[in-house]
Amino acid sequence: MSRASAQMPFVRLVGASCLAAALLWACGPDGEQAGAPRLKTLRLCYNPYLTYAPLFVARDEGFFAEQGIALEFVRLQQSQYGLPALTAGQVEVLCGPMSAGVLNAIARGADIKMVADRGYIRPGSCSTSAVFARRDLVEGGLLEDREHIKDLVFCCSRDTVTAYLMDKLLARFDLALRDLKRVYLPPAAYAEALEQGTVDLVMAPEPWGTRLLKAGHSVLWVADQGVAPDGQLAYMAFGPALLERDPELGRAFIVAYLKGVRQLKEGKTERNVEILTRSTGLDREIVMDACWSAFREDGRLNVKSVLDFQAWAVGAGLVDTPVSPEQFWDPSFVDQANHVLNAAE
Repeated sequence: MSRASAQMPFVRLVGASCLAAALLWACGPDGEQAGAPRLKTLRLCYNPYLTYAPLFVARDEGFFAEQGIALEFVRLQQSQYGLPALTAGQVEVLCGPMSAGVLNAIARGADIKMVADRGYIRPGSCSTSAVFARRDLVEGGLLEDREHIKDLVFCCSRDTVTAYLMDKLLARFDLALRDLKRVYLPPAAYAEALEQGTVDLVMAPEPWGTRLLKAGHSVLWVADQGVAPDGQLAYMAFGPALLERDPELGRAFIVAYLKGVRQLKEGKTERNVEILTRSTGLDREIVMDACWSAFREDGRLNVKSVLDFQAWAVGAGLVDTPVSPEQFWDPSFVDQANHVLNAAE
């Protein structure tokens, strides 16, 4: 796909080049204050989800501006446009769920690499992604019977980490997703589908999991910690603009991102809740009740988990050519960022 022809149907949202007046960077005609250092613009694919929390915090607290970065959030109408947008140079940073698509793109020579963790399954924490089942199935003990499970309708994606987690769960019953009835619905339709009985189980991330519990028609059957503890759920990737042409800017981006991660570790403080409520458009009550995603403070990827996901994808016929850690993972950005942050403490 050429850059000239790659017209993705996405909507650009207002970025962070103009920060709040309380910050050092005031927005003038050019988005800069007279005499202030010129900010470099970076574009990042996003959706207004809680999984982007460190980025929202880093933007609103001025951590990106401190690093000389004006971060522009680019909202995609559909998540599958993220990889083409990155490879076409329409964005410099991609945040995505672990998927067969990114591994296939790398195997085919795409100049992209994962550079940081963007969410994992933290053992002992609340569940950010879980399998929810119709209440009558759980209360009737019907999910303990393999033959009954075979007749149920499952809702999850085909090639992302949610399908991987569901398959690992079903393996306990000597079943696999490919053997079962499966449909795909957008998360906003989960509650109605479970209530009407058109689906029996869904793999739902937050905040949809909290919404399902509040609706009362379904219950949490199995949490993600019980399926893949410490598993890698999502990644952050760079394209050639940061891997090759300006790696220093990439390292500065990761410094700001990890500062956002560290602030989130303070928990549901008034400031963090206020930022996430405004950035996601969710009700404050949902933000308070939802399980916030876990992010590794050092930003490192769980390579073993990625390889396990890849092995599953190969077995499911979703990945033809496996890639090595050296092909999909560049730890130099988080290593340097941690050095900078630790030296400043």
